Amino acid sequence: MTSTTTNEEQLKALLSLVPPFMSPARVWVAKIKLLWPTAKSEPPQLSQVVLQRLPPHLFDQVAEKTFASAQDLLEDVLKLESPTAEDMARTIFTAPASIPPGQLPSTVFHELRRATKLALPTAGKEADAIAWGKLQSAFPTSIQHILLATGASTPSEATLNLVDKAWRQVQGDQSNVAALHVDTPTNSTRGSELTSRLESLEAAVRSITQKAPQEKPTSAAVCWYHAKFGAQARRCFPPCKFHVSPKERGAPSP
Repeated sequence: MTSTTTNEEQLKALLSLVPPFMSPARVWVAKIKLLWPTAKSEPPQLSQVVLQRLPPHLFDQVAEKTFASAQDLLEDVLKLESPTAEDMARTIFTAPASIPPGQLPSTVFHELRRATKLALPTAGKEADAIAWGKLQSAFPTSIQHILLATGASTPSEATLNLVDKAWRQVQGDQSNVAALHVDTPTNSTRGSELTSRLESLEAAVRSITQKAPQEKPTSAAVCWYHAKFGAQARRCFPPCKFHVSPKERGAPSP
């Protein structure tokens, strides 16, 4: 058996042991280090196999470097994949907010808060307000109007639970806002059901507001219906500070 054949067999064996690259990189690196915890324990071809497993964006950054061992190569991969404070700041201040499919707003909020604290170590409690303000831009109008009633700059656990519940309902029916407003025989029953959902959520908001003084509505808060339809609204839920002038109501001016 030639040395070339032996090397090929060893590489093939290593490829079967080293898992394909996965995110987050720290999980992938940990799996490899379970097999070879130190540089002394690793086989000579391990660095070559690790390079073959890397995705193109990482391979291009390490291919020209020289590493004493596969352990050093793996540590470099971790550094490249770990977000820096600048990356976190870019996420918070420039990247548009979004809630990935399958995730809940509360989960994304905690991730944004962590990113804010990494980007701004001195932010303290302001990190919550920054993360919450960023996340709210990803909410549809229906949820934004529900949150308007709380008047809170940072969310309590009860508020996060409420938002998660509303988010599940919105994701379950992407056309809920249109169904609420289009009064046709096809949509009337559907709209009534969704109106009932909205009423339940607003009732929950009022309950939270009564229990949490810091989340009292602001004096300028108006209900969802007046925020959407103004003087033409046919419904109103307290607390609502919307004022209808006699002219808008259709009554003669005094």
